Amino acid sequence: MYIHINELHDKTFLGIDFDWKKATIEIKLLNISILLFEVSGFQVERQLPWGFSNSINSAKISRVSENQILELEMQSGDKIIITFKTSNLIS
Repeated sequence: MYIHINELHDKTFLGIDFDWKKATIEIKLLNISILLFEVSGFQVERQLPWGFSNSINSAKISRVSENQILELEMQSGDKIIITFKTSNLIS
């Protein structure tokens, strides 16, 4: 299964599981999860500058060298930024 990054808009964000030992992150969304492997960076803010929301406003992926950077902007105005090498989906 493949999901386009633009399809993450308005998805309900349930949470994140970070396995330090395996260097993996599972992003849990309503009805789907995204697995990120070889995670080397993880930044989360929860300041709620636009008020509370657990929905994704926008998502973008960029590439730096052999890494990918996923930036999720929440509809609360907060950002989640994860640096990783590969990914997979679980539906």
